[in-house]
Amino acid sequence: MNPAPSWMPPQAADIAKSVDWSFEVTLFIALFLAVTVVGLLALFVSTSRPQDKQSAGRDGAGWVVQAFWVLAPLLICGYLFTLGLPGYVSNTRQRSESYTVVAAVQPWTADESKERSEGELPIADWSFTYPNGFVARDLRLPAHKKIHLVVQGSQGAQTLYAPALRIEGKAAFGEKEDFWFETSDPGSYPLFNTVYSGGEFLGMGAELMISDAAEFDTWLQEVSNDLSGLPPAEAGQVVFQRNGCVACHSINGTPLVGPSFQGLWGRSETLADGSSVVVDADYVAESIFNPTAKVVKGFQPVMPPFAGRISDEHVGFLIEYMKSLNGEGAK
Repeated sequence: MNPAPSWMPPQAADIAKSVDWSFEVTLFIALFLAVTVVGLLALFVSTSRPQDKQSAGRDGAGWVVQAFWVLAPLLICGYLFTLGLPGYVSNTRQRSESYTVVAAVQPWTADESKERSEGELPIADWSFTYPNGFVARDLRLPAHKKIHLVVQGSQGAQTLYAPALRIEGKAAFGEKEDFWFETSDPGSYPLFNTVYSGGEFLGMGAELMISDAAEFDTWLQEVSNDLSGLPPAEAGQVVFQRNGCVACHSINGTPLVGPSFQGLWGRSETLADGSSVVVDADYVAESIFNPTAKVVKGFQPVMPPFAGRISDEHVGFLIEYMKSLNGEGAK
């Protein structure tokens, strides 16, 4: 863990140091100006005396004071801009050989929402997709490695705030925001959601964990093989639940945000443009990676694209699960 002022969050990324320095300089200048302005105002009020028009006209220093109060703020703002610009550029500039992780919100299902107590804050349940297609509910990263974090919008605008990384990613549906940084030493850090809803801030059901590169590789290999021993249909059910499909697609024939998966495989669907399509492997894959390409009639094009968030193998598992639902619900 990198050192940081006691009143600041720990520094878990290379960009944190420059962000903290910019913030501290800005805070110092603001406090200095506040004290100076208030002090001078009190001094002028306590020492000023009424002047006659003739003596006031001989005061030639007025333009100097006015020039100072115009130029000084411009110089200060220009300095703060040049101070913070390198950190911003570093955070938003693409870095070669970066490890990409995609963050997106997984909404609660109706059943899960009912199970939560009335006094508890709603939770924005984030998911984090790794390059091999594995989806985790916590953000786990290797230490001292270049990271490309993609905050992708899903249903509604959400905000992923990682104080230790000095990152606040905001993305509405169909949008994304990219961040590049290099992680520091191992440690565990909180994540927050800064969306204000219903008079309260949404809770965050995830945390950030940075571990040694070897430990991270071992963890990812172990968790990524959790579907290898399952039958394809059962593995598809895990993919269905893990990727949040259950929030928009039922398995009992009831339409939700999207069509129900029960009896969907092999069926001919009428699209919004009046044409029709048979639900086969090609259509399912296209609907997952580019959901707005063919929208079923009666439904809105609100499904987020899963390109880069789910592997071809997992799509195959999901197809086998859909086949198993023909005529019956999930076992």
